[in-house]
Amino acid sequence: MLGDQYYAIGIAIVCIAMFEAWRRRLRHRAPRWVHPTAIALFAVIAASVVYAEYSLRNALSSIEYANPANKASQLARSISGAMNANAVAMLATVLAAVVLAIGSWRARRAAPSDATPLAQLR
Repeated sequence: MLGDQYYAIGIAIVCIAMFEAWRRRLRHRAPRWVHPTAIALFAVIAASVVYAEYSLRNALSSIEYANPANKASQLARSISGAMNANAVAMLATVLAAVVLAIGSWRARRAAPSDATPLAQLR
């Protein structure tokens, strides 16, 4: 039961780690806007997952002491907040993948800066 609560956080950590490895691979070849954008999207993913977990924990604790007439509405409100947070996290994940794909595409088009010419004209 305890492992199920941290499943979404574990998936978010793995996703952020993979995107961060991808971003670091593009370090000096990608445009400058790729890195801050990717880091901001990683922060949005992490914050959304943490908010969804907080919302669900708050729902479980609030329905224990709530009025029986209000339990369903409080539970629905908390689940709605968690679903919205998960939707934001998924959107940020897709946007991070698109930003890093554009950065990779632009980095492949640019000539490497440390390449030495094979032949020189005198």
